[in-house]
Amino acid sequence: MEQFMVPIQYNILKEQAKKLVKGLGVTRDRSVIKALKELVQEKSAEVFTGINEEQQMLIDRVLELENKEQLEVYLAEAKNYVIPFPEITGQTIKKFFPKDKKLKAPKLTVEERSSIVYFCITDIGTNRKYIIYENAGELIGRRGTYGNQVKKGICAICNHLEEVTLFMMNSKKGSEGTFTKQGNTICMDSIKCNENITDSTKLTEFFGNVK
Repeated sequence: MEQFMVPIQYNILKEQAKKLVKGLGVTRDRSVIKALKELVQEKSAEVFTGINEEQQMLIDRVLELENKEQLEVYLAEAKNYVIPFPEITGQTIKKFFPKDKKLKAPKLTVEERSSIVYFCITDIGTNRKYIIYENAGELIGRRGTYGNQVKKGICAICNHLEEVTLFMMNSKKGSEGTFTKQGNTICMDSIKCNENITDSTKLTEFFGNVK
């Protein structure tokens, strides 16, 4: 079976699978379990459309999970069918960040690229983050600076409560091409942030007005 789900879809599947197993751990009430499985099934149908019978069978197996051990095995198998994020090369970095000539792209494995919704380089020497994300099949690069203060808060990208820092970017405003600073709190740990993303709306909205 070929890869058919993107990282966000996998994150949603993982989230639903964990909710189901957690629910089974606190109740054995058949009506409650039935309702929980129906919610999981409904969400899966919403997220996975246009898939074939074999792919659907894999997704439906989430409803058979009963414990954490089965959950781990299932998620590991499902991970094999995630379409990896595009490989980021030195040429990609030069295209999006031509002024940063010393910036190097870390080599990510296929497994690592299967876990990210966006690519991020954090330069602790300059307090800069370089982010590349995909929107409508097109890669887009954004650069900004982050603060030294890290605190618990809601990330503007993944919408989860995590350790966040203020991230600032230049935002193009008006027809005259004037620039202002745009900022919001985002996860300091981009790996954790990527794992949390179940909706790309926040990501595209956050970077949408930045040029």
